Amino acid sequence: ITLIAWVFFRAESVPQALFMISEIFSASLFEHPGFRFYTLGVLISSFMAVEWFGRKDRYAIEKILNTWYRPLRWLIYFCIIFAILYFGQQEQEFIYFKF
Repeated sequence: ITLIAWVFFRAESVPQALFMISEIFSASLFEHPGFRFYTLGVLISSFMAVEWFGRKDRYAIEKILNTWYRPLRWLIYFCIIFAILYFGQQEQEFIYFKF
């Protein structure tokens, strides 16, 4: 309910908000989402696996990555930083800016 209510804060008018909501629940919801969806799925799955295998330790990633070959560890660190920069590029203005 909260997410649907936020649409009214982002839209410039009520008809535009209703159009956005109708598009959210349209048949396009089940279409192929593209590369970013699969990349995000792989990242979430890998982070869940790291947490699962390291769940008994203080830091889950510490035990797993400290036993790996150093260049492989740095490659994983680079991939994490790249993912943060890639998925965090969306610029959005403050939601209450128009008020």
